[in-house]
Amino acid sequence: EQNLQYAKRIAENDLEVERKNLILREQLIAVLGHDLRNPLGAITMTVEYLDRFITDEKQKNLIGVIKQSGYRMNELIGNVMDFARTRMGEGIVIAPQHVKLKPVLEHVVEELKFLFPNRKFEVDLALLDPIFCDADRIGQLISNLLANALTHGNPQSSVNFTGQHEANKLKLSVANDGEPIPESLQIILFTPFKKEGNRPSKNGLGLGLYIADQIAKAHGGTLTCTSTEEETRFTFEMEVI
Repeated sequence: EQNLQYAKRIAENDLEVERKNLILREQLIAVLGHDLRNPLGAITMTVEYLDRFITDEKQKNLIGVIKQSGYRMNELIGNVMDFARTRMGEGIVIAPQHVKLKPVLEHVVEELKFLFPNRKFEVDLALLDPIFCDADRIGQLISNLLANALTHGNPQSSVNFTGQHEANKLKLSVANDGEPIPESLQIILFTPFKKEGNRPSKNGLGLGLYIADQIAKAHGGTLTCTSTEEETRFTFEMEVI
């Protein structure tokens, strides 16, 4: 009887600890979603306003740096929020519907072109029919892949983004030239907090590819990587209705 009472107290204590941890995680998501994004939004709007009136080239470049940093901060906040949700057991939430995906993806590319004016993009999207998916989440997936290519790829080479919708399959690929990813790292690329430590840039939390993979899985699809001396390519594939 004493052992049962002891085991009961241990279980109750564990439940209380888990309850407190759950509240902490919920508070973290709330802080990221509201208390950080609101001031970031104010910064972004102010920079957009200033950009309309500044003509000096040096100041324009500084504005561009702030815009890039704001975009990256917003992306990081989103990734951390999604990571927290996956660890709370919610997973990546999607709201699929029949949408024209091409304009959404073109907007993602144009946004990155604006933020990285000195980088080259080659885009070929053969997506004509409405596709049943969560367009915002697919846009987030591609944004993460493109940001990864811009960060780790050869800055003198183009980032290639292609998309095909044939029969009942959607295929989106992002490729870049640069130092190949070692096989030992390819195995854990989609693991959270794993970063390409031997690559030139070490920015970020190592969540971008993990979140992209979770979005792919939420759509019943796959995200794969191939990396050779010629190119590094990430490919998302899913069955479509």
